[in-house]
Amino acid sequence: MKTPVFICAAVAGFSLHGSLVLFDFENDDVCFAASNRATQVCVADSFASSGSRSLMYSCGVWNETCMAVDLPSVMDFRPYDRLCIDVVNAGDRPDELNVHLAAPGERVNTSYYSYSGMRSRHFAPVGRSCWMMSLSEWPKKSKPDKVARLYFFCQRPFGSKMYLDRIRLLKKGEVDIPARYGGEDESRIAEMERAARERKEAAWISAHKDFLARCASAGQNTEKILVGCASSMSQIRPYDPVSGKDVEAASRLNVRLARGEYENFQIIVVPAGQEGLTDARVSVEGFLSDHGGEFNVSNVLCSVTGYVKTRGVASYSTSKRKVKDGKLVRGGVNPVPGWWSDPILSYLDRTDVAAGVAQSFWVRVHCPRGQAPGVYAGSLVVSARGVDPVRFPFVVRVNRFEIPSASPLPLAITFNPVCSHWWWENGEEHAQRVAANVDPEAPVNIWRKRRMEWGDFLADYYITVNNLYYNMKRPDPDFDILARQNERGRAGMINLGYWDGYSDTPKGRGWFETNMIHRFRKAYDTAKRLGLTDLVYLYGADEAKPETADRVRRGADALKREFPGVPLLTTARDVKYGVDSPLSCIDWFTPLTSHYRLGQADKARAAGHKVWWYICDGPIGEWANAHIENDPIDIRSLMGAQSARMRPDGFLYWQISYWNSSRPITGGPFTEWDPRSYKGFNGEGAWTAVGPDGIPLPTVRLENFRDGLEDLAYVRLLERLLAAGADGEWADKAKAMVAVPQSVMISMQNFSSDPRDIDAWRDTMADLIESAQKGD
Repeated sequence: MKTPVFICAAVAGFSLHGSLVLFDFENDDVCFAASNRATQVCVADSFASSGSRSLMYSCGVWNETCMAVDLPSVMDFRPYDRLCIDVVNAGDRPDELNVHLAAPGERVNTSYYSYSGMRSRHFAPVGRSCWMMSLSEWPKKSKPDKVARLYFFCQRPFGSKMYLDRIRLLKKGEVDIPARYGGEDESRIAEMERAARERKEAAWISAHKDFLARCASAGQNTEKILVGCASSMSQIRPYDPVSGKDVEAASRLNVRLARGEYENFQIIVVPAGQEGLTDARVSVEGFLSDHGGEFNVSNVLCSVTGYVKTRGVASYSTSKRKVKDGKLVRGGVNPVPGWWSDPILSYLDRTDVAAGVAQSFWVRVHCPRGQAPGVYAGSLVVSARGVDPVRFPFVVRVNRFEIPSASPLPLAITFNPVCSHWWWENGEEHAQRVAANVDPEAPVNIWRKRRMEWGDFLADYYITVNNLYYNMKRPDPDFDILARQNERGRAGMINLGYWDGYSDTPKGRGWFETNMIHRFRKAYDTAKRLGLTDLVYLYGADEAKPETADRVRRGADALKREFPGVPLLTTARDVKYGVDSPLSCIDWFTPLTSHYRLGQADKARAAGHKVWWYICDGPIGEWANAHIENDPIDIRSLMGAQSARMRPDGFLYWQISYWNSSRPITGGPFTEWDPRSYKGFNGEGAWTAVGPDGIPLPTVRLENFRDGLEDLAYVRLLERLLAAGADGEWADKAKAMVAVPQSVMISMQNFSSDPRDIDAWRDTMADLIESAQKGD
């Protein structure tokens, strides 16, 4: 972030319809200076909503800059519940702007990760908008009674000119008055908004015509319905133009998979004209091989893909595909609020599709372990009321090998349903979420009616019911579910409880003995009785800072004495991963993926440690993550190709059941499921959803998580064949696939955005595995 642009201004300090106007930029005592040539700041005679002048602020494209508006004296903002700003975006596309309310001496906080200050972000549409910042709840470290400066900054701007005016404070119950602009400005704003609508409509019409032509070329009857096919790794938003880079016109459908594997794709259904479709449905018809064998249609599930609406503007960037010089490249992009595909509505096989909507249907194919290898030919049928069914050849090829039922990578993942009421700044929303935690019909409670079903469901995705943060409020693992999965050979790793360090005092030692040792002993004895001790570990010192190393080491040493042979897992910050460090007594270290260093990890392994990795709200930008706005290919690449190349010893994720909705999903496809989660990140800690009567629902991200692990399972099969002594040309090709081709991944910040690259890598591995095997 560049040095801020400082603007000194007097507070207008007058009341307008009950609000306190801080700035209307009518005074001449405003001074300003730009921090670089790409930044423009000036008092303008345009787009004033109060008086005749406004403040114009513009940055260059992706030019991270900042300006500050100083109050002449420190103010107490506590009597007010919102700050409002009239904004006119005079650019040709929506753009972002941020504000940070700072106390004297407080520096601007522009980090995606830090929430130490009072901040708000506005994604301004072209034309007019009102930026409303809630002041009802302030972060703990902020000082609402000592506000001295308003910092405005951009993180990933598109370079639009923003005009700000009538910066005002309102108390609870005060009604804000909408902005009014002068006649010429009003006409200019109306023209901007009209042009923006027309550009959007023209883009959609152009894409629709192109899609219709492609469907016609594929042999479809395009009178009423258009059918496309998209990769499971693509995010298909319902109101976006149907892009040729993401959606192909459906003609012949092919799926290839191993026994025990799942494979997914999307069917995109679009009304051809201005009339929508009623009861649109995707189904399949019998699969037979040349030898008379059958692939049962029950192995194929066709479900409506659900959508969630992101309402707030995300304060982070996601890794997105962009076209540059005719190629898809990766870059950090601020996500746009609106409807995103996420929950897969397995209880819903049909839906109405309005004109202008591209509706995704999720097709999941599962190959039973006893299925005979071969090629099975069937049909996929798209139908709707009053429309002749459309049939497409659908071929399923079953490989001559199977993948193991256990995850190819050790996992430590929390499934502990919770409604995070403590993050909500709005008082009404806070109360709703407090109520949801005790409401038996709320998602966080109703799922318990199907505890065993949830255990089976998660095991299908390689996930064991587990909690990294077992504590006194929920002290014991779910041993009944764990025993059931262990009997079926599907149990993964089990955390016995969360541990932390302690002070070297009688009180500290007593606390550790009571709250850690005694509790863990009970859980360990149960695990031993059930034959689960080979799967247990103890997780603790969550993201502990280096200055706490002595406390952490003290706790770890005590646990090693009490539970010899039980590995200790941590995300404590240790860049040496236990090599010549105070935390050498810890077994398994877990840095953030962006902090993972392969060379140091190899040194740690040589010293007897293991080095995992994890994601949470970060990393962001070009790094792979699993927020709703990330392309689904990101998490697949991380779990598959990136894990194969970088060789972590395990993957940790802190939570997959952060459910902040008051009710399960019952309708669709446009749901009321709240995607907001930890610190306002959409989908963070929430890879699952809850359907009618508490049934488990996967998400697009969870499907791609599993698909990535299945890619890694192919790598492990090749590694075993190489270890058995294979050589020659086959071995050279296999080694190249195990190392991960450059077409799939150059680095963890430069990996393929094209699903075809991962598909080609996977198919090549399948060919190599089959060619190395004799018979079935």
